Amino acid sequence: MKVLGPIFRHNWPLCGIMVFGVLLRFIYVLATPFAVRSYDAEGHITYIFYVFSHWTIPEPEAAWQFFQPPLYYFFSAILIAPFRSMHLDREFIIGLLQIESFLLTVVAFLAGIWVGTLLFRDEKKRRPLLIFSLLIAVFPAVIFPSSRISNDTPMLLVFFLSFGFLQRFWMQGKLRDWYIALIIIALGILTKSNAIPLLVAAFILLVLQRSLPRKQLFKHATLSIGILVSLVGWYVFLRILQGQEHIVGNIGMNNAKLFIQNWHWTNLFVFRPHALFEFPFYSSWDDTTGRPFLFEVLFKSALSGEWNFGSTANNLLRIIYVFNFFFFFLCLRGLISAIKHSSREHLPLIITGVIFIVSMMALVAQKHVGGLQDFRYVPILLLPIFYFTVKGALSLSESLQKIILPLFPIYALVLTTYIGIVLAEI
Repeated sequence: MKVLGPIFRHNWPLCGIMVFGVLLRFIYVLATPFAVRSYDAEGHITYIFYVFSHWTIPEPEAAWQFFQPPLYYFFSAILIAPFRSMHLDREFIIGLLQIESFLLTVVAFLAGIWVGTLLFRDEKKRRPLLIFSLLIAVFPAVIFPSSRISNDTPMLLVFFLSFGFLQRFWMQGKLRDWYIALIIIALGILTKSNAIPLLVAAFILLVLQRSLPRKQLFKHATLSIGILVSLVGWYVFLRILQGQEHIVGNIGMNNAKLFIQNWHWTNLFVFRPHALFEFPFYSSWDDTTGRPFLFEVLFKSALSGEWNFGSTANNLLRIIYVFNFFFFFLCLRGLISAIKHSSREHLPLIITGVIFIVSMMALVAQKHVGGLQDFRYVPILLLPIFYFTVKGALSLSESLQKIILPLFPIYALVLTTYIGIVLAEI
């Protein structure tokens, strides 16, 4: 990304964070087999190999992951095609696919830093951007995908990159940024259906963008819908013809034990802080670990997915939760301050966050599957969370900032230690 060149040239601490973030992902990939801390890895590999053998989109119910949109699988099949023709073994091919995942997460990481430069453009000091970038560098939810063979991994890049262009469109009103964001989101929908809420947020921002006169807005909205239909419409039509009835095509094949028992709509709003310390992890198979409660699952799965990494990791998770509770109040302070003083400036972050949370609530209310509440579906929430947390810290008095701001590098160190412990559990 050319835009990052001048930023890194004049900001050595940011360069250090970038190098550290890339190295952390590299070490994680080297130490992590493709099926470890992964979701349905064999199902995704089966899809890739099917595409390589047939170069067609499979029937949605023919295999566990065949309902997924095809772009990631065709891209991966093209990547491995020269090597498959050389009759190299399966293990080598899987290694190539993990390299692909690693590179995608690295570019997503850089895209996240770029978003930070847009969000903190008015800050005279470097510290806010450094803290924001450091959090993206070490947070488990954006590191664990680097070893996975899954369409979750490219979605990190889709989310961060498209939001960056939406944010710049909001700031500057340039239609070029809007159309780039729209095309990226459309490609995201062809990668995984959790890009759809971002499309909704994008069109809301288009309507609210004041730089466009009403006639121009109608013209570009119509053109945008036309572009969207041309890029995605054929796929929607194909899946309808193939008989796919739900956006999560394998929902009918889920084991009955994956469904939340005695689900109630109030579960969407319940949060039990004490339960995080009692069970620091959550399991998609067991209600006792907090599976029925949306925000509890989001809180836990952002750090540990759906796995129990053992007593040492769990004890460190409890420490991390103490940090997170404190940062939650900073985030709330930053959000309230933004709404109070410059709500319009922060609408992309606020609208995106609200749309994704409401969309997840609606999906879980329709299908009571605990795994649908996993943070891996909404990693874009890290952008508003990290931003408002940093802004909340900066809104404190200078004397308090001297106490609070050093907590962020300490938090990053604890997260890095946690990832090291997780790797040691293999």
